[in-house]
Amino acid sequence: MEPLKAGVAAIALIAVATGCATNDAAGISSDISAAYQPVQTDAPTLEARLAALQTDAFDMAPAANPNIDAIIAAMPAVVTISYDEQLTDRSGAAVVRGLKIAPSMMPTIGFEIGELRVWGLDGDFAVARLNGERLDETAPLARRLEAANTRLYGLEGVVGMLMGLAASDPDMPDMTFDSYNFTIGKIVYDDLVLRPYVMDAKTPEMLEDAAQFFPIVQQIAAVNRTIAFDTVATYDLSAAAQVTIDGMPNTFNMAMDLAGSRGQRGGDVDQSVGRGFRYAIDIPSAAASGGPPMKMDVSLDSFSTSGMRLDRVMDHLARGVMPERDSPGLLSLGVTQLAGERVALNDKEIYTVGGATVDLSEFHWFIPTKASFSTSNAVYDIKGLLDWVQETEGDAFGPEEAEMVNSIMAAAANYGLDKPSFDGLLGWNWDAATGAGAIDVDFGIDDYMRFNFDFAGLLPDFNSVSALVPDDIEQTDEDALENLFQTNTKFANMTFDIVDEGGLQKSFALAIDVAKLMPEDNAEFAMLRNQTPEGLRQMASSLLYLAAAGAAQEIPAAQDTSPRWRTSSPRAARSACPSPRTSPWASPNWKRWKTQNRTRFSRWSASR
Repeated sequence: MEPLKAGVAAIALIAVATGCATNDAAGISSDISAAYQPVQTDAPTLEARLAALQTDAFDMAPAANPNIDAIIAAMPAVVTISYDEQLTDRSGAAVVRGLKIAPSMMPTIGFEIGELRVWGLDGDFAVARLNGERLDETAPLARRLEAANTRLYGLEGVVGMLMGLAASDPDMPDMTFDSYNFTIGKIVYDDLVLRPYVMDAKTPEMLEDAAQFFPIVQQIAAVNRTIAFDTVATYDLSAAAQVTIDGMPNTFNMAMDLAGSRGQRGGDVDQSVGRGFRYAIDIPSAAASGGPPMKMDVSLDSFSTSGMRLDRVMDHLARGVMPERDSPGLLSLGVTQLAGERVALNDKEIYTVGGATVDLSEFHWFIPTKASFSTSNAVYDIKGLLDWVQETEGDAFGPEEAEMVNSIMAAAANYGLDKPSFDGLLGWNWDAATGAGAIDVDFGIDDYMRFNFDFAGLLPDFNSVSALVPDDIEQTDEDALENLFQTNTKFANMTFDIVDEGGLQKSFALAIDVAKLMPEDNAEFAMLRNQTPEGLRQMASSLLYLAAAGAAQEIPAAQDTSPRWRTSSPRAARSACPSPRTSPWASPNWKRWKTQNRTRFSRWSASR
């Protein structure tokens, strides 16, 4: 039972890596525990819950059997645990101070928790699990757990040993490990529960190539599935290190103000949030090896994920069986949202993103049936990026090239194209039952131009493909599979929109300005220098009509398509192939998805 003991021991280590709690007095409802069943919540509600938990004064009657020493004695041999003091305080918490957790094979490195406070700890249940007993039960392990002032210690010994080994290589630079710091201000768990532990050490036939490491994956899945809690939060995480290489100090810093989740039951998580993430590196020594000095600053105001569903997958992993292929809703990677991303290189802000959303919430078996990625209010500083390249790669441009780049960027700035801002959407939808699929791409540059591309068609349905792929993948009839895709893949509909918001005029004018910057003897730009924006626009329109006429000879359906420019109008009548209403891809799911995302895209456009 050593793998099980090591896994249950991970519960203690989880407190070092994450953390939350509840109290009705703090305005936190404890009527429903998300450790047992899903709860409906959202990111703002969870953030308010975590803020209350940070300062909540929790108390309850002391546990009858905390058995701290018995739990430590039952821990697996791979872990060494010690502490300075143990007591029970007035709030009913079992308190352990100076708690150290380290691997037995290297006891000089580990984590120290300044003060661990646990309410309602069922020590008998913990010891039984560690001894491989009561594996079928679902029962509370602790009502609340708080870890204050957690730090990593002993890292200097490991790094020093590695640097000593590296020093024997004459090609390695002179390095010293100056300092490091990894601390977590506070970690809190609320309603920590153990679920049944299930594991069957076997490898599915389909995954025989991974037989060597699959048992490790199974152990991780089995341990993860046995842990559940209502809420967990981590406050004030900070990490830093400095290494001097060839006399130059190189630094790393990372911090996060808050991270937490609610409703984790094995691989399922109802909602998670994070706020105030910052990451910075400064590596001047990179220049010594012929590269540019590197300084990077990354920050993210907030992120959240809702509806993560991986528990069924972990259950199959732990039991060593493949999920049935007819498994709708087998998994979900949820909907993740990011806000306020910023990246700077050598103190030059390169890009910012107001918000981004990744939706990977719908699957059939392991195949996504709905997926989308969207971004809003993103700004790229092209001039800043080129300045960074010039600064870090001094020979990237010669004097003439550098002057030309600066002149072109000055011309682009006249039309607002040195720092373009944009939003976009990439969407995928596929019906496993019919094989109908669609791709939708929306992209818009503010005050410039918007593009939309939709493609719909038919692919083989899931069951038809599955019937030709046995559990032993090497026995797949590849000829039959290829024939299935050739005969069942069909084009249904394609549309392409260009909505001009002043970008055409700017593009033509910029092309002429750039042409005038080129040497007089450059024949390629001679024609452009003598044009007007209106003349270039008329030329582009004529070329588009010629392209449509050529396409009509190759694709008869193109004869019904009449290209035309549309200026600054909403999505009106389109130039398109046959209407989706007459195509096989006129499914209700697709129409609903398109409507939802069109509304979202329109909202982005209007919000600016």
